Amino acid sequence: MPKFLVTTTILLVIAVSLILLNISNFSGYCDEIGRPLTEEELIRRVAGPIYEENPYCCELYNLPDFDGNFDNYLSRFFGHYSNRIDMYYKQNEAEEGAPYYHKMVFINACGKPIDTFGIGKSEKLAKTIMKSIKRRKEEKNNGQ
Repeated sequence: MPKFLVTTTILLVIAVSLILLNISNFSGYCDEIGRPLTEEELIRRVAGPIYEENPYCCELYNLPDFDGNFDNYLSRFFGHYSNRIDMYYKQNEAEEGAPYYHKMVFINACGKPIDTFGIGKSEKLAKTIMKSIKRRKEEKNNGQ
């Protein structure tokens, strides 16, 4: 086989593999279980007992396919993360004026935490946000 044909074939195989990988990562497909996880399954995997105590504590935020940040795009392209779970809960040892905590957990398509950070919130703000989450979930359930 001519060298050009071999090189072209290798590049074509790499390109097709990257396209298939990209489709899988952006669709939310979880290789571990062979299907995409539902919003509820993803939240339960991340929040566990917090979600059991208060089902309005947490919300799934679907990250955009491309938000102008090339690093985020590459992270999602290669399957590092695909979504974010926002969690609001009461802290055991809270800082003054912020008895609640807003934790943001970046996850892959299987619900595995990749990165996390958070910030303290006032009780009023946290409860307002949790009411909004409850309203959105009820609207979504009524729409089905």
